[in-house]
Amino acid sequence: MATLAHRPAPVLSVVLLLVLPGCATEALWTEGWEPRLEWTEQAANLGIEIGPDQAVAGALSVRAQRSDGHRMPWWSGVGQRRSWWRLSPEEAGEEGRFLLGAADGFVVRGAEVEMRRDFREGDIVRSDAHLRLDVTMDAAAVAIQVAAERLPPATRGALRRVRARDVFLPVAAEPMLPMLLEHCVERLASIDPSPLFGTGPTAPCAVLVNYAWVDRDLRPVLGKSQVEALCGGGLDDPAPLAERLGKLAPLSLLVEVATGEGRTLFCLRPEFVWLWGAMRHDGRGHFVHESSWHAMPVGGAGEALPRQVVSGTMRVRFFTWRFEYDYFEKIARKVLATPFAVAFDLFMMMLDEGWLRVLEVENQRRRRG
Repeated sequence: MATLAHRPAPVLSVVLLLVLPGCATEALWTEGWEPRLEWTEQAANLGIEIGPDQAVAGALSVRAQRSDGHRMPWWSGVGQRRSWWRLSPEEAGEEGRFLLGAADGFVVRGAEVEMRRDFREGDIVRSDAHLRLDVTMDAAAVAIQVAAERLPPATRGALRRVRARDVFLPVAAEPMLPMLLEHCVERLASIDPSPLFGTGPTAPCAVLVNYAWVDRDLRPVLGKSQVEALCGGGLDDPAPLAERLGKLAPLSLLVEVATGEGRTLFCLRPEFVWLWGAMRHDGRGHFVHESSWHAMPVGGAGEALPRQVVSGTMRVRFFTWRFEYDYFEKIARKVLATPFAVAFDLFMMMLDEGWLRVLEVENQRRRRG
């Protein structure tokens, strides 16, 4: 049977380190002083009117009115009766403002805002909102049906060789299209064209087959030089989304859609393709837009609301975070635990001395042998 003296030196060192006296008492009084972070949550439900902010470009204005009697702290931004809010766009925010603005092909039926604000150490450390829009599509405004016999031969050729889920292929020595058009194509590939044929139970299932960029005369637009001649330059320059998409007014996306009854051609406006591709179809004729915003209460911001606004609801969840420095309670617990820690350290010290004596006796026996 192997004795402790025969064990490797690293193992013996680890054993001795584990039984060093005073460890428990030292740990008891040097650790566990960190403050405890606690929080409370309050919530309020509000009825709102929301629309594009007329004072700040790209933002939304929200006029809110309390619909419950819950009391909220004054720093929550929620007034006892009314409050005004400004939402600044973050993820997909530009599309949300576009829908609430002049997107005549889509009608926003309702809006829901889920807001969260966090208050800690005297400051608002988080104030964000999630916007959800219930949208219906005016198919007649979004898509214009085109008879196949109206297509020039060159356009028919473009439709045959360019697929909806491919990257647009440059022709000859022409450079690639501006990135704005490339992104429109990516969004086109993600849409379900079935709503173009109705939303009832008898509406057919449709699949996007081909597409091509065309001008107002249905002639194909095959390169960057043609795009700039029709729309001007700067399509990829930093600018508001509505402004950049507005430059694409001379262009349309000609799409070929297949159903069980055959194939149909439609001309789609680029801004509608962009918005359509950013929404989720619920299968019942409605679309859902979701976006993220930074929310701040603004006194009197509701005065900047346009005449046409969308009604909806808003739920504000307000979290108050605070540090609890319960030093006296911790000291009392440590005082009560100290005798046990000291007893444990003494026991480990005696055990340590016992092991050393065993090692000494074993070494003396080996020397005599």
